[in-house]
Amino acid sequence: MNENVFNDYSDFYDIFYKDKDYAGEANYLSNLLKKYNPSNYKLLEFGSGTGKHAQFLINNGYTVHGIEKSKKMISLAEQRSGFTCQEGDICNLNLDLKFENIFSFFHVMSYQTTNSQINDVFKSASLHLVKGGLFIFDAWYTPGVKYNQPSLRYKNIKYKNFEIFRIAEPSNRFNSNIVDINYTILIKNNDDNSLKTIREKHSMKHFSEREIELYAENNGFEHLKSEEFLTGKVLSKDTWTICSVFRKI
Repeated sequence: MNENVFNDYSDFYDIFYKDKDYAGEANYLSNLLKKYNPSNYKLLEFGSGTGKHAQFLINNGYTVHGIEKSKKMISLAEQRSGFTCQEGDICNLNLDLKFENIFSFFHVMSYQTTNSQINDVFKSASLHLVKGGLFIFDAWYTPGVKYNQPSLRYKNIKYKNFEIFRIAEPSNRFNSNIVDINYTILIKNNDDNSLKTIREKHSMKHFSEREIELYAENNGFEHLKSEEFLTGKVLSKDTWTICSVFRKI
């Protein structure tokens, strides 16, 4: 994953995702933690972004430390009360600390597009977990992606004196189970009618359940549960995002 992939429009990141149900997702995670590892509230977050998931978790009694590649994201996250975070690469991480649980939401795992990156994330998780600790993450799910197929998407947002228009054009790499999403973002400042254009490519890996299990098993984890993210439904061809729960053996 390009470490600067979010830098150009990080100032508008929370605006793009202002309707995302961070509270619901944090509550979903909390329920999984209580089910599989109750009373353990010390969390490490892989890919903490601007800290929105962490803020809801902290408000509910958790301690959260975040790892994030984007310096701009970190500067925004540091404004959140009670949240600590630092710049780092989850594929190459050694904090010399142990945590009771690790989570990674908003498709961070899908940004790991090579076999070595995926394996290294599991290795990092194992290194930083106590025995019996959980690693919980979401990712794109291969059957759902192949059945539903990514499509051209548009998003238009008005915020203060800005109008922001985003085009997302997907391109499939079928043999690699990767979707390249080419973003074109137009930002108009209505005060002076200036226009800024940002172009970025986000490459997203999708996984089968068995593929995830193999990486986990090779790094000392046992598979506890996989389900449709947020809904908890049984995985199907209509599942776009899988959530998996693993325990360090």
